[in-house]
Amino acid sequence: MSHLHPPPIALLALLAALGLAACVDSAQDAPPAPEVEPEAQPEAQPEPEAQPEPDPQPEPEPEPEPGEDCAQIPGCEPGDPSEYALDVPASFISGVIIDEDALQGADQDGDGDPDNALGRFLADIGRLLAVLDINAQYSATIADGRMAFGATWPTLAGAEGDPLEAQGVEVHFLPLEDVDGDPGSTDRFRAQRRGFIAGSRTPRRRFEGGAIEAGVLTAGPARIDMPFPIGEVVLELSIERARLSGEVFLDGEGVGMRDVALTGVFSIDKLIETLNAYIQSSECACLELSGPLLGIEPGCLIEEVDGAACVGEFALCASLAASCELLGQILAQNADVDLDGDGQSDAMSLLIRLEADGTRIEGIQR
Repeated sequence: MSHLHPPPIALLALLAALGLAACVDSAQDAPPAPEVEPEAQPEAQPEPEAQPEPDPQPEPEPEPEPGEDCAQIPGCEPGDPSEYALDVPASFISGVIIDEDALQGADQDGDGDPDNALGRFLADIGRLLAVLDINAQYSATIADGRMAFGATWPTLAGAEGDPLEAQGVEVHFLPLEDVDGDPGSTDRFRAQRRGFIAGSRTPRRRFEGGAIEAGVLTAGPARIDMPFPIGEVVLELSIERARLSGEVFLDGEGVGMRDVALTGVFSIDKLIETLNAYIQSSECACLELSGPLLGIEPGCLIEEVDGAACVGEFALCASLAASCELLGQILAQNADVDLDGDGQSDAMSLLIRLEADGTRIEGIQR
């Protein structure tokens, strides 16, 4: 098939200028040119159908903690976290301060005096490691959204009478996820699945059998995991014999807290595990450790750690490595509670002060 192309405009102008228009008239007697079939156009293809966005992958089921078996835990209900009732008053923990006054706290060793060895320990370690300020870390990680946790108050939902005068109060602590990703807004959250006992719809950390009288909460004892920020990492510290006491109030749809004292004890071994988890995290990769560094006796489990590469924001890694022997001694000296009953102090008492705003927890992390 031949293809005809229109002559260039410049050539038509030239023909007109040469007076060849007459040839055009004579050409009218010439036989007509054969019709040229138009070039076949490809058939229009239908627009491809829009493919739906793939659903985000669900969060894996929480791993069981050592010895965790729902069937063996009183009050544990088998199921899935998505079955947990969230249409209840809730709180977002907006402030955390470790009280450094060793003369404040609850009596943990039975001698009638308040105990707060963690406060004394932080004062000692502050002189040793000026770059480690846990209270400043709490403020920073809450403000920028790296640490979000709160509580639900299931027994206050639909309660008859004044909710600030209640018995049998339950408080369930949960790690949270901000719905809109804006740490400046704290009115909507989702609960993280890791806050539930594996294979159940029951939160891992809960206070039961508490009371609110004239707006003052008392609850406990219980065992909870407290977020523990170090550097850019948020770890967890297990607190035994945990008790809550302090003012609570209705705040919008939820419950606020004002200067609520969290008292309890934590194992020195658990604290060392937490510190070693930080030192072995990617933030302290500059140390190039082959295993745990911190201990009690000896304080340094690895000799001759080179922290020269840990500078700037990683200076804390080098400070911990250089001070491991002295740090082990300070931990041993501040232990004030015999947790396992062997006659040796192996745990440390604490006093943490909490502030909270009312919020809404509207779903479970997928």
